[in-house]
Amino acid sequence: MLYSLSRYNILKMEGISMTLIRKSEENERAARFAAKKGCYNVAVSRYYYSMLQKMLYYLKMKNKDLKVYEGKESHKKIKEDFMETFDKEYSGKNKNILRISFNHFGMIKRFRVRADYHDSNINHEEYNTRIKTDLLKLLNSLKQIEK
Repeated sequence: MLYSLSRYNILKMEGISMTLIRKSEENERAARFAAKKGCYNVAVSRYYYSMLQKMLYYLKMKNKDLKVYEGKESHKKIKEDFMETFDKEYSGKNKNILRISFNHFGMIKRFRVRADYHDSNINHEEYNTRIKTDLLKLLNSLKQIEK
């Protein structure tokens, strides 16, 4: 889903870069395309990075310095800071439901590491029965808080 021009203009006026959102949307489109073509390793990897970019965007919206996330263990630090910031600053009534879906990030990261680095593949059945539902719940939860 692309943002309307008015949303972009509002964020631009606030001095918030849309680059992370654009990258996240691009990765999400690539993931959907890859999954449709049966490239489940690529799909999991791209969905993972789409989520990570949404977390970074949220942290940036909360005036966090993103440079601290460069280097070793950066993904772990992003997830930890994201959860801490979310717990402190998000006040929507769906907070507990969102928090539950965010807990799937660790499982999705493990699948992403396997997809990118291990000598095994994520197949159609595994993608559709073990990964896709939780992955899409998490992605949709992140979309809810980025607004």
